[in-house]
Amino acid sequence: MKKILMGASFLALLAAFPAFAEVDPNTKDSAGVKVEKTIDKAGDSIEKGAEKAKAAVKEAYSDVKAYFDDEKDVQAVTSLNVLDRLTADEIIDRTVQDPQGKDIGKIDDILIDADGDAEAVIINDGGVLGLGGKMAAFDYNVIKGISADENVVVKLSEENVKNAVAYDPDKMKADRYSISRIMDAKVVDAKGKKLADVDTVAFEGDDADYLIVTFGEILGMGGKKAALNLEALNLKNNKGNYTFTLNSQQSAQFENYKATTKAN
Repeated sequence: MKKILMGASFLALLAAFPAFAEVDPNTKDSAGVKVEKTIDKAGDSIEKGAEKAKAAVKEAYSDVKAYFDDEKDVQAVTSLNVLDRLTADEIIDRTVQDPQGKDIGKIDDILIDADGDAEAVIINDGGVLGLGGKMAAFDYNVIKGISADENVVVKLSEENVKNAVAYDPDKMKADRYSISRIMDAKVVDAKGKKLADVDTVAFEGDDADYLIVTFGEILGMGGKKAALNLEALNLKNNKGNYTFTLNSQQSAQFENYKATTKAN
């Protein structure tokens, strides 16, 4: 089960992306009116659903212990609630639509900086019959929000995506990190000993805030989970292979937690 990410109410669903931008009344056409009405309906639906979601929150979430919640206080430990729909493995591959609701591609990746701030979204135009396709990078602020059916709505047209310069992941800027690659990363101590595998990444707003990691698996099954504050960790990129290294205090704290889970 992967129901483990931040968020205390249904309103957190929209926190994964910036809010919808309002339609300019001076340029409003039939399509604009349609978008505006859709936004209004979505807002009403979210507002009405919030109370119901709060009542069912215990069923929708599960607790995860968060470590290094404050990068200045390595001893800080917090109990988090994790919402599955705000994790990277749910966001990546989600359908991308233009403001009129037309499918124009899929989310292929998200690029962040060392602090976890989202800088760019990589969109795949889908290719032919869903095979192959061209990837293009756009500033993260092209994302307008999420449609009622949970597709990503962007301030782009199909032509914008198709005519954009192809994105080459091997030429990514040195200060950018791929969320897709982060999900394949390992967490190690200062001596390089493996402590955990990254399972997914928890987003809040346009920030990748926490790594959700798994440890104690046997033959790829079972295991326990924990949340680690991404900003408090040392992320290293070795030719596209990512590693998160804990300092001695973080390692000791994490090992102590792992020991406590063995008794449960």
